[in-house]
Amino acid sequence: MTFTLLLTAGLLTLVVSLIAFVQLLYVESARLRTRESAALDFFKQTLEEKLGMKSETGVLTFSMIKYSFMLLIAILMLDGFAEGRPISWIAFIEAAVAGWLSMLVATYLVPYVLYRRTSGEWLLPFVPLLLTLALAVRPIVFGLDLLESLVGGQDFPAQWDPKLGIHVT
Repeated sequence: MTFTLLLTAGLLTLVVSLIAFVQLLYVESARLRTRESAALDFFKQTLEEKLGMKSETGVLTFSMIKYSFMLLIAILMLDGFAEGRPISWIAFIEAAVAGWLSMLVATYLVPYVLYRRTSGEWLLPFVPLLLTLALAVRPIVFGLDLLESLVGGQDFPAQWDPKLGIHVT
């Protein structure tokens, strides 16, 4: 049972690497001054159209998937290190360190290496998986967009107030 939980956490870490790479591509495509790479060119020309999301929606969608999976990985690791017994401090610390290391590798190291060293064409077979995961979090993304539109307010230009001597909104 413990081996199965930790193996599942490891496999999900690989999936998180894939998700974090796609999120990085969406973030980079939204920048004004992008760091050009073959992966970003492929994403802009082919993959972005296949995924069918605007940059803002893609960043939010894949962020939600990434953070949800990281929480699931942490839970699996804690359960795996506890070995079916009540959670001890040792098991908690082991799971925390393993979860932290898997987060660093899956969300920072691997996506940046893939961004710099690959063309991204290998992502095409994963498009159905990416679309399925994106569809699963679509209600949450819709709710967050709705919440932002309700509480975000409107941007009013700042105007000079001669009494205060400052720009006010």
